[in-house]
Amino acid sequence: MLHLAVMLLFPWANSGDWVEQPAPAKAAAAALPAPLTLTARQDHQLMLEQLKIPASVMRRGPDGMNRSSPNYQNTDEAKANPWPHLPEMMVTKSRQPVNTPELWWGVRRPEIVEYFDAEVYGRVPRDVPKVTWEAAPPDEGRGGGRGFGGGGGNPTVPTITKRLVGRVDNSA
Repeated sequence: MLHLAVMLLFPWANSGDWVEQPAPAKAAAAALPAPLTLTARQDHQLMLEQLKIPASVMRRGPDGMNRSSPNYQNTDEAKANPWPHLPEMMVTKSRQPVNTPELWWGVRRPEIVEYFDAEVYGRVPRDVPKVTWEAAPPDEGRGGGRGFGGGGGNPTVPTITKRLVGRVDNSA
């Protein structure tokens, strides 16, 4: 009975016109190409073409089927070490043994820090603008409950969120 009343009061409710997409969305959807069904190899080749990467520069992966292949996968632990010759920690770059705390703090440790700056952390560019840091006003709220980050449960724990705002001087 309720369904009949809805149909009588709102005759367009059953027509489906009210859920159709607007004309611009229909035109955009009609302009899209049909979805492709590709094999993994075809998808890979299409991606290489889109990125303009010639197949000749691609390195082959490991060959797990042919043991005599030069690309056969490594299962020998003796061949697995990619760094067989690690640098000596207690010898300076000039090959002087580090045998005193003064030599460690004055020479070898700065060499290692320099190496990490250059090779691991990365260097800060010379022309980095000045950044001024300010503490933003804290936000008080409630969090906790079930789940990580307070999501999904009743917020039960009072929280204070503190933020730092960095302002970059781009005047140069």
